[in-house]
Amino acid sequence: MRFLKENSFAETGIFLSLNLSCKQFAQPHLVEKIKQILEETDFAPHLLKLEITESVFFEHKEKALKMLHSLREVGIEINIDDFGTGYSNLSYLMQLPISTLKIDRSFIAPIKENGENIEIVEIIVMLARNLGMKVIAEGVETETQLEQLKKLDCEAAQGYFFSKPMDFADVQQFLLRIPKSNRPCPPNLKVSKFSPLFNNVVYSFIASLKLLKKKDKRRRTKDNLD
Repeated sequence: MRFLKENSFAETGIFLSLNLSCKQFAQPHLVEKIKQILEETDFAPHLLKLEITESVFFEHKEKALKMLHSLREVGIEINIDDFGTGYSNLSYLMQLPISTLKIDRSFIAPIKENGENIEIVEIIVMLARNLGMKVIAEGVETETQLEQLKKLDCEAAQGYFFSKPMDFADVQQFLLRIPKSNRPCPPNLKVSKFSPLFNNVVYSFIASLKLLKKKDKRRRTKDNLD
């Protein structure tokens, strides 16, 4: 958090995503600890995304509902990780203050060039749209998968197609190589865990599909002019 702010990345739209497990979610005073870290690092709450699995709600129920609403009131967004692999009861989607559904990689891997096996992904995207949520596709590894997701207007994707996970040192070097003039438009940064609350910081990148579309349009326009 301090690194992003000290190097002028906090104003670029890069955000941090934190995975919360059921065990971590059960920690006492978790909401207060997160608020304290945000205050100490002077990090904007709206740039922090908390990612939970569907099981968190079913294991903690009323406690989860109260905690997540408290975090959302601060400006922190709530994402459902590995969506589609948990409980079949979808009523929680209307109860929790969810911002984004992250489609599990098991639905992305079978997608073929002719659009085969994309039906479930399309349904999830439509569901999210109707509920006013955004969508991120997990586990994108091929250009074919990316192109099919673009056709569905899926906002974003993450996976080895964009980058393998990086440790903190590699992330620092990667970001610092981006010229300051280009920093408003880098890929969004996904952090699966951060300290001091959690150890073993692991990083990967989420690339904006809309940004890729804009680049494609600019490239086609330039080719036409040439």
